[in-house]
Amino acid sequence: MKNNKKFSIIFYAVMILSLLLAGSATAKSDSKVEVCHRTGNGSYVLINVSDNALQSHLAHGDGAPGAAVPNQAGMFFGADCSLSSTAQNEQVQSETLLPATNHGKKADKVDVCHLRGNEVFILININRNALSAHLLHGDGLPNEGVPNQPGKKFTSTCSMVEVPQEELVQSVNVLPDGETYSSDALEAGQLYELRVSGTYGYNDDVTKWADVEYFLSGDTVIKGDSEYPLFPNILDLTINGPDANTDWGVFNPLHTYTLQVTGTGVPLDFAIYDSYYPDNSGSLTVEIWKINW
Repeated sequence: MKNNKKFSIIFYAVMILSLLLAGSATAKSDSKVEVCHRTGNGSYVLINVSDNALQSHLAHGDGAPGAAVPNQAGMFFGADCSLSSTAQNEQVQSETLLPATNHGKKADKVDVCHLRGNEVFILININRNALSAHLLHGDGLPNEGVPNQPGKKFTSTCSMVEVPQEELVQSVNVLPDGETYSSDALEAGQLYELRVSGTYGYNDDVTKWADVEYFLSGDTVIKGDSEYPLFPNILDLTINGPDANTDWGVFNPLHTYTLQVTGTGVPLDFAIYDSYYPDNSGSLTVEIWKINW
């Protein structure tokens, strides 16, 4: 009798241990998916459910982020289960219902300023493959300009701040000594405006001035490129070397000139080209303005 009791205790202990091990293995293999869960009032919330429970949720009336809303023709879920009449294209739908734990196989994530309506944006994290669809829908990127709102920019948390149309980023003083004066690196793809002012003396005679493009010879204002074709860029302010002619436009008696350039990620080199430097004096001022919008 005692042996039977001992056998029973061992048998039940083995059974309980087997059930615990089976449950543990099931839990480890049970991955998660995102689902737009339908609440009692007909709205939807984003939840994470077991991959094994997905089909029952879909049968109950739930949906998938980026997919069509069940029984609502023309409506689609956003990445956060908000409703929209704009499809988030096949790329978004391809990322939905992907296991949240698949050991690095899921595409990279990216932060997006997601438009919720009434010009309210929230920070969300989405599959990088869905980025184009979100931007097409009207979303934006942290620290970039707000779509369709010139003069506004997102912060890193997707709040909005005012930005000026243009801002001075650097001022470079260029002497007529043949030396090169460099700016800081200009952001690649960014539009800038160069604003140059002032005159310098190119001769011991102080009445003989030159500006960014023109100089006074006697009583005549001369554009060196036209008057002295054998000396291109003579008495000019050059950008990135004297071999590249920079045309600053028509003569301005106020000696102020502008030129728009697009940054390439490297500095600009400024120099004044002359055939003789020791008798020169003064300088030109180059202001570099960043054009935001």
